[in-house]
Amino acid sequence: MISYLTDKELKNAVIRFRAPASLSGKYLEERETIWKQEFEKANKSGKSIWNGTVYTIEEMLQPDEEKLYFVFSTCEYKDIVFRIKKGRSNIIKEYGISYLPKYITLDCITVTTDNKFVFGIRNNSTILDSGHIGLIGGTANQDEMEINSVKDLTKFMIKEIEEETMIQVIEKNLYLFSINQFNAKYEFLYILLLDIDSNKINNLYKEGEFDKLLCLTADEVHNYNAGTLDAFRYSRLYIDKILK
Repeated sequence: MISYLTDKELKNAVIRFRAPASLSGKYLEERETIWKQEFEKANKSGKSIWNGTVYTIEEMLQPDEEKLYFVFSTCEYKDIVFRIKKGRSNIIKEYGISYLPKYITLDCITVTTDNKFVFGIRNNSTILDSGHIGLIGGTANQDEMEINSVKDLTKFMIKEIEEETMIQVIEKNLYLFSINQFNAKYEFLYILLLDIDSNKINNLYKEGEFDKLLCLTADEVHNYNAGTLDAFRYSRLYIDKILK
């Protein structure tokens, strides 16, 4: 599901909070077992993994034309790791759909002056599949920065961009394009307009979570057939609308 918000809706959007849902002892025990396994595996392979508090969305409510409410809560990063390893369908079957917290990611597609889209090839520093193409960004981790407003979401996105690349964000060139719900999570998708062409993109690479940055046309996004992360695959639903 892709939601496009107007400037007025964004301006009037309000974030409210709800306490996290209680979890069964059986779920917590199995989650802890998987977490310990993945934590040990990550340490042995030199990957970065740690638990933290991640923002979730419980509801999006629009009671009238003037107001939009986001009802936030939190889950643990352990819940996300557990979901990846056990599988969404298995969790629903065994524990119920309420055990899939709708966690938030903040992702960005940067656009060059020659109308190419910038993605990154993930390396093996995280639990994400190395060598797979993905978007700049990540989970909205409360331990990194508290979010209480839509402006805070934008600040968080800027922080992610500048942590993962050499891009110095000009805020007027960054805007929220859509809110996407897929794979039982919410993605706040931002577009950043760069002032350089695709031939200079290597100047913006920073060693860290990516092996390299890659520029693609919309057609190349649709036809890319190497390893892909889910946010990149989902981008095929909207990529043609970004430049219109």
